[in-house]
Amino acid sequence: MKNVNFSFGTIEFDLKGKNVPQASFVGFAYHGLNDSTFDAIYFRPFNFRSTNKNSKNHCVEYISMPKYDWFNLRHLFKDEFESGLNVMIDPDSWIHTKIEITEKSVSVFVAGNPTPTLVVKPLNKIDKGRVGFWVGNGSDGSFSNLTIDETVPVK
Repeated sequence: MKNVNFSFGTIEFDLKGKNVPQASFVGFAYHGLNDSTFDAIYFRPFNFRSTNKNSKNHCVEYISMPKYDWFNLRHLFKDEFESGLNVMIDPDSWIHTKIEITEKSVSVFVAGNPTPTLVVKPLNKIDKGRVGFWVGNGSDGSFSNLTIDETVPVK
């Protein structure tokens, strides 16, 4: 997004991906320096209702590019930077997402649930940068209702 630099605080938005295996990766990037250096939180909607336990645990993920893509994180820190959902969501529906970002943690809340779905420690030391909606692996997605509040959440 042009002329938007974000440091720490809360980002909220609605997103919609697709229930197409390995073809829908949708989320939000922040602390971006350029198109290849950023952090992001993203969803794999096609895993929301998976009956495979391993896939079910790969619904929401954190990445810190370029060093820590999903593949490196999964192999270096098994299950630490990704999780399943703590609410039932239709993979073809809109998802309300809130991301709270502090210097020490990134917490992801889904569908108004007060319990975070994912909490991770950021892997880079970038404390301000560009933001934008994110899609991966040639997929697309729909986004709406973005709000950004740079007030750091009190924990």
